[in-house]
Amino acid sequence: MADSSPSGPRANLTLRLEGVAPHDELLFKSLVRLLSYRTQHNWAFGTGTVDLQIIGEESLEAAASGKTAANVLWVGHLPADRSPFLQLPLHANELEQLLNTLGAQILKRQQAPARSSPPELARD
Repeated sequence: MADSSPSGPRANLTLRLEGVAPHDELLFKSLVRLLSYRTQHNWAFGTGTVDLQIIGEESLEAAASGKTAANVLWVGHLPADRSPFLQLPLHANELEQLLNTLGAQILKRQQAPARSSPPELARD
């Protein structure tokens, strides 16, 4: 089996669960730990400001109030009109694919301001 992870160090990213049933939260955390060797980024659970906020069906108030992080993954049992969305019950392959995709998007956004800086003028 070929190793799909890029060579070199992997970027560290944080995530937080909100409004997910205790059983699903435990399963989610376990799967993230189990998938850590397969994902393209090092994912760790955190509090406060995080790179990815995962919002479940039980936390619709946060969604309605607009108090969400810039990067959100919606999870629930019924398909939602929000994107990106991960349907429960969790499946390891779908979770891995979403974490890789969202991680790449997050890093691209974080690096975008550095690339858009004006070029330095040559000095004589």
